[in-house]
Amino acid sequence: MRIALLGGSGDIGEGLALRFGRDTSHDIVIGSREPEKAREAAESYEAELDDRGVDAKLTGFENEMAADRADVVVLAVPPYHVADTVDSVADSLGEDDIIVSPATGMQRDEEGFHYHRPEAGSVTALAAGAAPDSVPVGSPISMPSSESTHWSSARTRPPRRPSAASRRISTGCAHSTLAGSPTRRKSSR
Repeated sequence: MRIALLGGSGDIGEGLALRFGRDTSHDIVIGSREPEKAREAAESYEAELDDRGVDAKLTGFENEMAADRADVVVLAVPPYHVADTVDSVADSLGEDDIIVSPATGMQRDEEGFHYHRPEAGSVTALAAGAAPDSVPVGSPISMPSSESTHWSSARTRPPRRPSAASRRISTGCAHSTLAGSPTRRKSSR
């Protein structure tokens, strides 16, 4: 399976790239708005993994090209960039692709960090609103009482496409896809 990390040259992307590179055999594609920045990040992550004895191949491309080459597109961007990032790559997404948004709306004040619910209901719903109707969107959620990861799909969508909510991934579907179920390659790429 090929996983694209859009915004993969930032902190979130670096952490995910190193983890996926170390713990999986999937192809990792680093995406960025600037292709050279994506290539440099991929080389840096690959060198970091090599220094730790991990043989992994990472490549870097502009976000749209990274999405075009991927089976799973992970939005490694802050919550306020999720919809714009999806919108910018929407033409590169196929109905066999899956979008994952690990972002959570958080706000910080003098008392610390607090959940800041977007108007759409969740950051996943923001991503779903920008995605083509045929592309499922999901979000991993770590539960405090468990070390396992649970999956949530966008339950509500922005008013733009309310009828497509039923097409969003279900809990079991997204988890099994990323956990290593049989993979597929896009024949046109």
